[in-house]
Amino acid sequence: GWIRYIVALLAPLLKFMGLDSKLAFLWITAILFGLAYGGSVIMEESKGGRLSKEELETLHLSIGINHSLIEDTLLLVALGLSAFWLYIPRLLMAVVAVHILKLSHNLIQRRWIP
Repeated sequence: GWIRYIVALLAPLLKFMGLDSKLAFLWITAILFGLAYGGSVIMEESKGGRLSKEELETLHLSIGINHSLIEDTLLLVALGLSAFWLYIPRLLMAVVAVHILKLSHNLIQRRWIP
């Protein structure tokens, strides 16, 4: 039920980030609940064969940069840091990293990079 609405709401953001919308639930789980819980959900999905290797790589790269986004922000905002500087650089770095990874996959597939 409600997960579909959240996924639909985040689909444009995930597309901008270079992630497929079918990764939305996994991304949300890892960001909100951390890598321990998110990792177990990702393992279950990957065992089912529903995700390609490249989808998993982009997901792992994005959550590797953005993990603990909620906890870190709450802690550091309480210490006086701006939430803007805690969110935006990490999100932008994840976007750049995922798009570079996807570009390198495309170049390798076209045999432009050995």
